[in-house]
Amino acid sequence: MSCFSFCFRRASRCNAAYSFTPPSNASYKEKKYDLAGKTAIITGSSQGLGVHIAHKCAAKGVKNIALIGLGKDLLEQVAASLREKHPGINVFTKEVDVSDFSQCEQLVQDVLQHFGSCDILVNNAGIPGIIEFSISGLQKINGQIDVNLKGPIFLARCLLPSMIQAGKGHIVNIGTMSTKRIEPFNTLYTAAKIGILGWTYGLREEMKFLKTGVTVHLVNPGILSDVGLAMNNPEKTRLAMAEAVKLGGSATGAEVADGVMRAIEYDIPETTVNSMPFYWEANDILTKWFQTISDSVIEGGLNK
Repeated sequence: MSCFSFCFRRASRCNAAYSFTPPSNASYKEKKYDLAGKTAIITGSSQGLGVHIAHKCAAKGVKNIALIGLGKDLLEQVAASLREKHPGINVFTKEVDVSDFSQCEQLVQDVLQHFGSCDILVNNAGIPGIIEFSISGLQKINGQIDVNLKGPIFLARCLLPSMIQAGKGHIVNIGTMSTKRIEPFNTLYTAAKIGILGWTYGLREEMKFLKTGVTVHLVNPGILSDVGLAMNNPEKTRLAMAEAVKLGGSATGAEVADGVMRAIEYDIPETTVNSMPFYWEANDILTKWFQTISDSVIEGGLNK
């Protein structure tokens, strides 16, 4: 059985649901925070899930958004889209490698100078890591730890002092449903994300204990059906993914972005967004999908 206490249905997709953790239903029924007028940094926002999060923030009234990612042209395209759909919004863009601490430091300095403060950090930047572990190279291993684990930690470390000084702030870490089930061929990615899970809960309690006014959240997407691995993959991989989705469910970028907003507004520690229940076990269909991706990575020489 799932360790989560309850789910609720979404009107836009009859089988999409959220699971909240830990099991204390009443705690999350009262809206505690309003996003209107706030300032947010969103990493990994040049494409994919980060774009959905940026647009959802703007729709919720976030006034200032710092789009952070790789690909200056892509970032500017997202910025233009935000300005067109949400007149009056202020958008800042910057290319940043979140695995580089000095770049994170400079980013925080630039954002604070540009906007004066920052209320929300969404640590969304990440890279896929599906590979057969026994033939994974050092670059592949380091990439997972450097980007998916150290990146969020670096950026939070650089921004947190200003949040503590202001007596408020939200850090939202994008996790994964991979930490809720057993996933062969995805061990490196899962290892980094389990690190994020533990760090999120520890930092949340640390901020609470110190009475800083800062709170920390984790949002776990299921298999994303319209961004990320769902896009631009060989037919064999797409077919295997379709079978995995039938078995284990999925989520859209918009649904996960909505989960991010709810995590902040209702101060939810951890939210998993997926269309079906999930269990701590492995299954052959999901494993076969990961294996097809691993095979394509190896064929492309990208396992080094």
